[in-house]
Amino acid sequence: MSSSVNFVLSAFENLVTLTTSASIPSQTLSLTTNANITLTTAVPASTLQQTFFFRTDNPITTDASFVYYYTDMSKWANALTDLNPKNGTVTTGFYVANDNVSKDFIRDIARQLFGTYLGADLFTNEDSVVNNINAGCDTVATSIRALLTSIDKTDGVVSMSVDSSNNKYMKDDTSTSNITRELLNQLITAAPSRFVAIKTDYKYNATEDGFYKMPILAGDTITFKLTLTPAAGQTDAVRTGPTSMAVRTYTVILNVA
Repeated sequence: MSSSVNFVLSAFENLVTLTTSASIPSQTLSLTTNANITLTTAVPASTLQQTFFFRTDNPITTDASFVYYYTDMSKWANALTDLNPKNGTVTTGFYVANDNVSKDFIRDIARQLFGTYLGADLFTNEDSVVNNINAGCDTVATSIRALLTSIDKTDGVVSMSVDSSNNKYMKDDTSTSNITRELLNQLITAAPSRFVAIKTDYKYNATEDGFYKMPILAGDTITFKLTLTPAAGQTDAVRTGPTSMAVRTYTVILNVA
């Protein structure tokens, strides 16, 4: 019996040049506010890398190709404290350096009512207003943690998919509440070079199984907007002339260590 033959036909040789380039997400966001609050505690990059991760080895087909977006809040035990705006210092746009948000906002109320932030001591219930502001900040931190927990791989309560290990994940839901997707899209827009070697640098598990840590690094920041509004009856409580009160907005900055 003769051996098999490999027929090489040079006339069949062809070159195909693509006209469509593979693309990545493009998402750049910015905040415009009156002042910045820098949170006191920086969060380690390793914590955030373990909290937010993704999987990319789904079959590449036109009807089923997507990224799996995971959140694991068990890896970020101190999120409630780390994200609380009261646990920080107003670092730009302040009235007095090193003020926290409660002092800064009381000074802003004084400025609107008396024409100067130095009028803050004219209020007779500063402590009560401070407590009100701090309670509001507690609510902010609680709502953020609740959002993250709602998309958690174990405790998620929103409509989510489930993988073969019974871990919950989100697909390409374009809602801003899909936090891991938001992080990935902004990272791959601002720092695409971090994704050059995700297999070697950001592998989530010991084996190469398609799971990757979010490539967040020390020096990055996570920011969100906080808007504080004076009490509805403020101009009636202090009748110095203004008939309405303006809000004060803050960019809250969480540093990555």
